[in-house]
This record gives sequence, C-alpha cells and structure tokens, in this order.
Amino acid sequence: MQQKEFEELTGLQVAPEEYYEIEQIYNTADTIDKKEFCEHWKRGNYMYIFAQLVKKIRDYEKWAEDNSEWVKKQQDVCIPVLLDKANVYNDYKLKEVAISLAGVRKTARLSIMYDYKLCADEKEYLLAMIAAAEMTPSIDNTED
Repeated sequence: MQQKEFEELTGLQVAPEEYYEIEQIYNTADTIDKKEFCEHWKRGNYMYIFAQLVKKIRDYEKWAEDNSEWVKKQQDVCIPVLLDKANVYNDYKLKEVAISLAGVRKTARLSIMYDYKLCADEKEYLLAMIAAAEMTPSIDNTED
C-alpha cells in the first residue's frame, strides 16, 4: 500500500516518516487486507491491529519452536559465511549480524580459528574472559 492510498482510505494526512511506521505495522500484520487495516486505523481501533500483530508473533514463535533444529543448522552454515565476508570486506555490519545470531563467544572462537580480524566486541569479550581467568586461582597455585 502506498501513502497516497492509505490517506485516501483513511481520510488522514500523515507525514512520510509517520507513514513509514504505519507501513511497517501494515506489512507485519499481513493477515489484514488494506481496506480492513485502514478502517481500523481510521477508527483508532489499534487494539485490533495490535492483536493481529501478537497473533503473527505467536505464529512465528510456534514455527521457530517447531523448526528449531532446522534454524540451528541454518545458523551453523550461515555464521562462517558471514564472518568470512565480514573479514574479506572489513564490514562490521556483517560481523554484527553474525554476533546477533551466534553470540560473541562463538564468533570470537571462529574468528580465532580462521584467523579473521577480531572486532571490538570480540576483543572485549576475550579480555573479560582472560581477566576472569586471572582472578580464579589455579589448582596447583602456579603462574602461567
């Protein structure tokens, strides 16, 4: 749905920034057709729209739960590719995506294994782990 169409269906004038947010909600609540969505928006019936969003989230959560093994396999395949491309192109955004999917511990481990550059988050994590290890007394009380 375009902004002009939304404004015609609702009789409301909105700024482009506001329409962008409305469009995100409309696209996410894709179980409602545009006329129904606009009618509820025009009447201020946001709870109906919100309920549709909650339903969509619950459907997604159920799908993710039912497909968790598949999701895990996809992550295991995807993470090394993201890290490799992040390293080749020096692209921190790709590294951020990998960290958000796998966690900083896994990305730091893989980055060291494959001799990739470490980002600041990975360095911080590793330094914190080293500091924690230094605070833990060793069993034989000897220094490394």
